[in-house]
Amino acid sequence: MTGKCLNILIVEDNPGDLRLIREILGEACSWDFETVSAGRLSEALAALAAGPFFDVVLLDLGLPDSSGLGSLEKIVAAGPRSSVIVLTGQDDEELGIQAMQRGAGDYLVKGQVNPQLLIRAIRYASERRKTGEELRKTHDYLEKLITYTSAPIICWSPDLKITRFNRAFERLTKYTAGEVLGKDLAMLFPEEKGDGAAVKILAGEGKIPGVKSPDGVGLEVPVRLKDGSVRMILWNSANIYEAGGETPVGTIAQGQDITERKLAEELLKRDNETFEKLVRERSRELLDAQQELERAKRLADIGTLASIVAHELRNPLAAISLASSNIKRKAANPLLDGHLRNIDKKIAESNQIINNLLFYSRIKQPQFETVDVAAILGECVKGEEDAAPGKAPAGMELDLAGNNFIEADPLQLKEVFANLLNNARDAVSSVRGGKIRIRAVENCGFLDIRVEDTGAGIAKELLGKIFEPFFTTKAKGTGLGLYVSRQIVNQHGGSITIESEPGSGTVVSVKLPRSAR
Repeated sequence: MTGKCLNILIVEDNPGDLRLIREILGEACSWDFETVSAGRLSEALAALAAGPFFDVVLLDLGLPDSSGLGSLEKIVAAGPRSSVIVLTGQDDEELGIQAMQRGAGDYLVKGQVNPQLLIRAIRYASERRKTGEELRKTHDYLEKLITYTSAPIICWSPDLKITRFNRAFERLTKYTAGEVLGKDLAMLFPEEKGDGAAVKILAGEGKIPGVKSPDGVGLEVPVRLKDGSVRMILWNSANIYEAGGETPVGTIAQGQDITERKLAEELLKRDNETFEKLVRERSRELLDAQQELERAKRLADIGTLASIVAHELRNPLAAISLASSNIKRKAANPLLDGHLRNIDKKIAESNQIINNLLFYSRIKQPQFETVDVAAILGECVKGEEDAAPGKAPAGMELDLAGNNFIEADPLQLKEVFANLLNNARDAVSSVRGGKIRIRAVENCGFLDIRVEDTGAGIAKELLGKIFEPFFTTKAKGTGLGLYVSRQIVNQHGGSITIESEPGSGTVVSVKLPRSAR
């Protein structure tokens, strides 16, 4: 404090004590100071009001117009920036403690005062005043910061009672501070399943802000507003401790409303999932398209090869058929008849394969004319019986109300029914007492021809593949019969479906329109 000039107000009504105090101050030769004296409390209060600012007030508690701690309280109120040192003739420790509690910077007994003691008291009181001013400024700053900040701030005690509630929190929740101060913290937090989970989390039991856990940062806990709606809040909190204490005396938490952000995150997540799904679907479609192109190219190459092979096989088959016919006519040997019939059967099967290959390689548009379906079906049945006499004859059951005529390509229809009957005959060949039945009924302008067999049936996992080209379950065969049949039926404006149960047989339904137009 060397070189500093102190303004000191001495409030003392005894001239001897006043002179002694000034002498003691004079011995502090390192100080520069100016003194003003007042013999009454009213004079002291007037001096404090008029100025200048007094660094120190030396106050006697026994004055003509006031006595006791009441004088101290009035001086402290009139000069809040001054350090007040109480001077009294009573060596009363309890009175000294009360004086310190009411704003005194120190307490001195007159008979015990010496220069060193007074100087030390003035120095300490001045430093305490400065510290107090800084604390008051800091407190005022924090009060205003908490009150006027745009961030919602709430404080609560260890027993979960709300102790602070700033204006931002009032705007958020629509509660006033008066409606929540002293109330249970639970009133602001929605319960889930009635277990008070949110309050437990805030109380620190869930490693989130509160008095039982370390400071919480970035914690998402919803808040219930006055109107009953709920907002999601991101919390940052810290426990409050007394100086040197280890047990929290409260908690302060600052919140940020992230409801819109959470909704945006959910929308973004949903949109991202939708986008990823679309990308996967488009990728799958592109892959399917690429595979379809490759498959089409492969099938086109196979079709070209099939056309060449079919053409080259026609001539040898014709020669074999002619030779078989000549042998049958000239030999007239019953021993050869079975072999010749087998040759004719194989020639017919080979021609069917060639027909399928040719149709597959270049599917032609049907040549429509009025045809008798019953006649075509009868011809196909007879062909099957001739090719395999005595094996599973097909029974004809036609219900057409006398009208067996439709517009179709007779050659292509014969191709379809020959393929279906051939498949049915193969299906029942390994089943004892197997039967094939053909039925036809009219249904909403369509003719529904059903080829039913009592064969072994088709496994469910194979039903989705049977119309694919070159797919077959037979030891021998091209796998083109059903593919070609479906192409023909589609070009006639109809449809073909298959129903089958393993062990219960198969039903192939061909629906053809009466008219081609």
